[in-house]
Amino acid sequence: MPDGDIVYFGVSPGYAKAYKALCQSYFTPEQVAKITAKAMRKGLNRYGNPPLSLITQTFSGIADAIATGTPIHPAEESYMIDDMARTLQGHRRGIPLAVDACKAYVMKVCQDDADPSSIKTSIREYIQRVLDADFIECLPLLKHHNDVDPEFVEQRLEQVRPYLALEVERIVAQLAKNPDVTALRKARRASTEPEPDFAIMDISMLGSAPNDDAFKA
Repeated sequence: MPDGDIVYFGVSPGYAKAYKALCQSYFTPEQVAKITAKAMRKGLNRYGNPPLSLITQTFSGIADAIATGTPIHPAEESYMIDDMARTLQGHRRGIPLAVDACKAYVMKVCQDDADPSSIKTSIREYIQRVLDADFIECLPLLKHHNDVDPEFVEQRLEQVRPYLALEVERIVAQLAKNPDVTALRKARRASTEPEPDFAIMDISMLGSAPNDDAFKA
């Protein structure tokens, strides 16, 4: 294999730049977070608006129940969330993440761990699950790009997390105002914030990386 080529162990091509930046100390933790956020926005756009529709419907139902003093039963809400998800027929990968996010939101409301008057909590649950499922949980455990020490990557990830949290909050705020993922791409194009400049890696050798097209409905 030519020097510099990478065999991926789960990191999808969409997050290739983010993974490479994570493995290189040249990039600051803030830069890595911004590169990852760009990949997140593209991933959310690919998953489409049905997951957000499920989130907004769940939020509206909980808000109405609280307003009318109707008891909230997590088991019943879970069944209704599953039923709404089947009706939406959205992205095969995005919808399950939204289902989990909605159920977690309901549980937090029932445990008084979430503000039922704000949709941000439920959107945040979804965005965080997308980040974890599509990037964090896909990172190799042992062999990394250019044989970088796994401990180094773990330390880098911990340094990046606070900046990733800020990026997640930016996305949450945008979607809370306008629950339309196509607006996320437009918002990034209008940004004047410079991005780190580095050569796109050769991703011709993708190893066992999942083909995201296989998840499309």
